[in-house]
Amino acid sequence: MEEERNEIPEKSPIGLPFKEQMRREKAKLKTMPFKEKVAYIWEYYRAYIIGFVIFIALIGVVLNAWIINPNPETILQISWNSGYISPEQSDDLRSLLGEKLIDENANEEVSITEFLVNVADPSFMAAGIQRQAAMLAGRMLDVFILDEPLLEDYTYTEILLPLEDILGEIQKLNKDIYDRILENVFLTVYEPQSGGTGERIMGIFIGSSPLFKRAGVFEQELYLSVAVSTQRTENIIKALIAIFE
Repeated sequence: MEEERNEIPEKSPIGLPFKEQMRREKAKLKTMPFKEKVAYIWEYYRAYIIGFVIFIALIGVVLNAWIINPNPETILQISWNSGYISPEQSDDLRSLLGEKLIDENANEEVSITEFLVNVADPSFMAAGIQRQAAMLAGRMLDVFILDEPLLEDYTYTEILLPLEDILGEIQKLNKDIYDRILENVFLTVYEPQSGGTGERIMGIFIGSSPLFKRAGVFEQELYLSVAVSTQRTENIIKALIAIFE
């Protein structure tokens, strides 16, 4: 009895025109049993098959990220550096601010990221500082939440924006809110390398903020300050009005 043929046929000769190679491949495959066809195709075309699958997967990822489920645009990035905020409080605060800053159908979000730079673990603290520095360099951070010692330290390193201009814009929009904020400002000596040393408004006490109380974040000596590199001044003004309404 003739032995069953299990060997995979040799690959089509190379050097022939593409159409001739395809004609020979089709003719060869027609003579093979199903299992032998599968083995032959996998043996000689696996790289093309794997490449095609990866390409389709990448197309799916791109379509999902850009068209089907695009990530929301961050319209206010808050760096939480001191005190305590639970995940639930963070969600409530983002939601309350979002109600004031985000249009109903807009794919936007308020983001709160914890950068606890005054923790006991040096490696954890260093990682937080490096990540925050990278976001500052990329102009991604808008607002800091700081305790008083950190507020003074950050003022010294010149990464905070004096708030007189922002408060001036709030005064034009809502005099009552401006007066309320003015009762909670923190003045400290500002000494930029370019000169102009003097006492400036560098932070705003938020412990008495109605909005923070609604989110359950209160009875903490925390101050809101603005990153000098922010590109979202208009949203910061809206957020400050919302915080003290």
